[in-house]
Amino acid sequence: MKNLLLILIILLLEANANAQIYLQLEKAGTLKTIRYSEGDVLTFRLKNDDKGWYDRTIVSIDVQGKRLIFPDVVMSVDSIDAIRLDRKAVGAQILGGALQVGGINQILFNGYYAIFQDRKLEWGSMGFGALNIVVGTVLKRLFRHPVFNISERKRLRLIDLNFSAPLKT
Repeated sequence: MKNLLLILIILLLEANANAQIYLQLEKAGTLKTIRYSEGDVLTFRLKNDDKGWYDRTIVSIDVQGKRLIFPDVVMSVDSIDAIRLDRKAVGAQILGGALQVGGINQILFNGYYAIFQDRKLEWGSMGFGALNIVVGTVLKRLFRHPVFNISERKRLRLIDLNFSAPLKT
């Protein structure tokens, strides 16, 4: 039983050997990095390309050639202009949604009281509700997906963490 468990652990470690090559996003002055390995989906924009964003799955990473291999194309890392991250700014999304809902409620209740309760329509309240909707929409749009623009302070690196077997003497 111990031998079977040992063989299984060795096979699992061997299967993860290719996951030691990464595309790493770095920002100068911080220790935080974002890593992409084989099998991850990368959303990127190319230099001098007006077509927009591309979503591709990384099939392989060539560290010596500084290339990313996708299912349909092989691309140099130097040709990437920006990378869009998958995560969203959650706080801004929640605040923007709350402002939108609050603005809609303010407009609807003001209209309800003006129509069914025979009260005067308050234009200041309607304007404030519309302003809440606009500010909420702008917040949600601005903080949709963080974009990592490649520059002098932000860079892409290909990292190979595979270690060769030590030589026996």
